[in-house]
Amino acid sequence: AFNGCNFKYSDNSYSKPTTMGIYAYDAGFKLGGICTSGNYSYPCQVFDNSTFDGFYKAVVSVNDGSVGIRPMTVKNTDFTNNSYGLFALRSGYPLILNSTFSIGQDSTQCAIGIYAEQTPNFTIEQDTFSVAMLHPYENYGIVVKNSKSQNQIYKNVFRGLYCANLSVGRNNTWMMPRNTTDAKANILGLEYRCN
Repeated sequence: AFNGCNFKYSDNSYSKPTTMGIYAYDAGFKLGGICTSGNYSYPCQVFDNSTFDGFYKAVVSVNDGSVGIRPMTVKNTDFTNNSYGLFALRSGYPLILNSTFSIGQDSTQCAIGIYAEQTPNFTIEQDTFSVAMLHPYENYGIVVKNSKSQNQIYKNVFRGLYCANLSVGRNNTWMMPRNTTDAKANILGLEYRCN
């Protein structure tokens, strides 16, 4: 678990495209803030968030399939000036909640807040996505590619981006028949709600 941690790369990460804050390979983890409410009320009302600033990929989670899928949780975390805030490839059950993504840095490429490829059963809720600085190239809030499952992107805020949400490939799954003759009712997939 990483709670209330500050990660900063002060050099130009565009010139070093391998810079990462956390790289998890076939491993689950929890990343979040520390409760600073003071009166130990539940649920916590005020957090000292974890931060990631200036990385090419701030947080990376990769699973090669040789072990069981490990869950990943990212809550109360601020991502600023990163080319990728969160990069997930075949990751397990990510929960991304109450975090901010100030996307991009002074580079010559696109920047993405959350990139999830072949990552099923994720939850992305109540996050805020915006542009970190003047960024001359395209920037994206959330990119989902080939999740092949039922997922939900819910109650997020997007400001000033080239594209808030982009889905690529197959992002649905076939479920066991419900008591209906409509075959489309058996296909469930990626949903965008209340953003």
